[in-house]
Amino acid sequence: MPRSSARCAGWCGHCEGGKDHDNDEKDTFGGCRSVFRRQWQRRCAKSQCGGGGGGGADSHPPPKDWDEAKNIADDIIYKGVNATFYCGCTYRSKGNERGSGSITDDGKCGYEKPDKQVGRADRIEWEHVVPKSLTPNSKDPKIIYDLHNLVPTIGQVNALRSNDRYQDLPDETSDFGACRIEDENGTFEPPDCKKGDVARIWLYMRDQHGVKLQDGEEEMFMEWSDDDPVSPWESERGRRIFEYMSRPNPYVNGVTPDPGGACSWEPELTAQDGSEPLALYDDNGNGRITCAEARAHGIAPVSRGHPAYEYMQDRDGDGTVCE
Repeated sequence: MPRSSARCAGWCGHCEGGKDHDNDEKDTFGGCRSVFRRQWQRRCAKSQCGGGGGGGADSHPPPKDWDEAKNIADDIIYKGVNATFYCGCTYRSKGNERGSGSITDDGKCGYEKPDKQVGRADRIEWEHVVPKSLTPNSKDPKIIYDLHNLVPTIGQVNALRSNDRYQDLPDETSDFGACRIEDENGTFEPPDCKKGDVARIWLYMRDQHGVKLQDGEEEMFMEWSDDDPVSPWESERGRRIFEYMSRPNPYVNGVTPDPGGACSWEPELTAQDGSEPLALYDDNGNGRITCAEARAHGIAPVSRGHPAYEYMQDRDGDGTVCE
């Protein structure tokens, strides 16, 4: 392969038995030119790790049904982070086996209820970012229960969006108060701080499960992803999913998080939080984070600025470890 492409292939290393493609180069998608970043993200999604091999320490089979998928998302993936995806309204989990929850602050978060589907406005629902109807096989549990594709939303928003595809829409097309979403004529626009999250889920679902994109959608999603980078919470969410199901989203896992991509309601997960990186990644409790631990948690390679970096050894001082 061309050397310029090989430089961007390092993220796949931990999926392939720890093999390093190029030890003397900085291997992070964020530093790659777009054409090579996209090429290698897609290749990794179809590789051994993308298919479920070589992942986290504890791999689980796909959820057997919809209730189990929602319960895993509620109890494990979103544990401690009870805010709806598009609007940031807090909710209280009911702690049952269906992942149910009730909206607790639609007024404080500024969400205003339209006149339609009002009966679903006070509860959360687990939304498929890529609608089930747009997947190649809506009965395949590996596709419809893929945790990367599930997010908590206000039930009314989920109902109004339905199977709409995403698109940029004129401002104030619709009025949801302070929740900056737009919905019109079969298309839906997320708030700017969630456009990258949406894009990276769609690109993953295309590469992993064969979801078809329409003309212009790849370009739009790549632009959204560039303008709204991976936030610390999106990175942590990706880590939790990777640990549970041993399948990373290569557009998220291994990408150094950028606080500039966060919505105002997202939790701040930074190195300044003291011991939090150790609590997340230091499996043997020795006060350091090894490359084996970083790979097991789906965060390798780790670049300067990542919360885990200061607890790792950058022997060559190039700003990246576990290339």
